[in-house]
Amino acid sequence: MAWDEHKFIGRDNAANGVSTSNVVSNADGTVLERLEWVQTALGGTAMQLRVQQSATGTVEETDIVRFSVALMDMDTGAIASADIDITSITQTMERSRNGSAYSAITDPTISFSKADGLVYMDYEFKAAQWQVGDMYRMSLSGITCTIAGDTAHVPAMIWNNIVVEAEDLTNNTQYLYGVADGGTTYPTKVIDNSILSILMTKQSGGDTSDFDNSTDSLEALADTLATIPTVTGAGTLQMKATTIDLQQAANTYDLFTGATQPVMVEALTFALPNVNVSDDATITYITIQTDHTTPQVIFNSTTGAKANLTAEQQLSWNGPPIYLGVGKKIQLTIAGGAADAATVCNVVAEYRAVVSGGTLST
Repeated sequence: MAWDEHKFIGRDNAANGVSTSNVVSNADGTVLERLEWVQTALGGTAMQLRVQQSATGTVEETDIVRFSVALMDMDTGAIASADIDITSITQTMERSRNGSAYSAITDPTISFSKADGLVYMDYEFKAAQWQVGDMYRMSLSGITCTIAGDTAHVPAMIWNNIVVEAEDLTNNTQYLYGVADGGTTYPTKVIDNSILSILMTKQSGGDTSDFDNSTDSLEALADTLATIPTVTGAGTLQMKATTIDLQQAANTYDLFTGATQPVMVEALTFALPNVNVSDDATITYITIQTDHTTPQVIFNSTTGAKANLTAEQQLSWNGPPIYLGVGKKIQLTIAGGAADAATVCNVVAEYRAVVSGGTLST
C-alpha cells in the first residue's frame, strides 16, 4: 500500500493530515466509507437533540394557553431559531363534545412560531368553539432541526385534556356553607353518600336528613362538651406534684392542701435525688401525714428512717385512701435537723375528687 493510501487513516497531528469530507456512506466500501455508514446508522450528530414538551393540563374557557416544545443540543444548549425548520409542520386542534369523536377546530387559524430553543403556539379557547366539559386534542409533527449539518426530526406530540370552569367549583363548594342562616335543620344540598354527608351522619349511605345542626354541628358539640365535668370531675383520677428540700431545719412543712371540694388521696410517691442522706449528721427521719386532729399517716418514722433515705430512693404509699377535706393538708416532718446538702425531693400525689371541682393545691 502506498503512503498516500495510508494517510487517509490519519496522521499524528492536530489536523489529522487530510480532509475526508467527500467520503460517502457505504456499508461495503472502504474503511472510511464503512465508518461513515456506521456514523449515519447511529444517527450522526442528530443524536444530540433533546426535546421537552410543555405540560398537558386542564384549561378554562377563554384561557390563553401556550403549547410549546423546547429543543436543545446536548452539547451546545438551545438550538438556534435559524436551525429550526417549521415550514413542514402539521398541527391540528381537535374537539370532542359529550364523548363524540374528535373533529378539527378550524377557526381561528392555528399557527406555530419559533424562537431560539423553542417552537410554540399561543391558543385562546374561545367560547364560540368551546364549552365546559369539552375535550381538546392538540397534535403536531414535522419539526426538524439542523445539528452540525445533520437533520434531526422532532417526534410527533399530542396535548390532550378537558375544558373546565373554575366558577363551577366555586358554585358547588359554596353549598358547604351556603345555608348557614337558612333556618333549616340540615343543609339539604349536601349529596347523600358524599364524603361530607358520611362525616355528618351515622346513617348508612350518609343520609343527611338525619343531621340536625342544633344538636350535631361543631358549635352544638362544643357547647355540650363544655357541660361535661373537666378533669376535676368527681371520681376522675388526678395527679399533683411538688418538691421539698430536706436541707432545712427540723420542722413540719406543707406539701398539699385540699381545695374547692374534698378529695380522696389514693397514692403518694416520695423520690429522692441522687443525694445520699443515710450518712448525714443531724437528720434522723422524715414522716408524711395529714394535719387532722388524728393525723392519717402516709409514711411513719420507720419507713422514713434516715437509713432508707439513700440516693434516688423512692418511697411509695398506695392507701387505703385518705379523705382530705377543703383546707386540710398533707405535710412532711423533718426530724433531728437538716440534711447535710441540698436534697430537693419530688413528691407526687394521686387523688380523685369526691365532688366535681375538688383538687389539691401546693
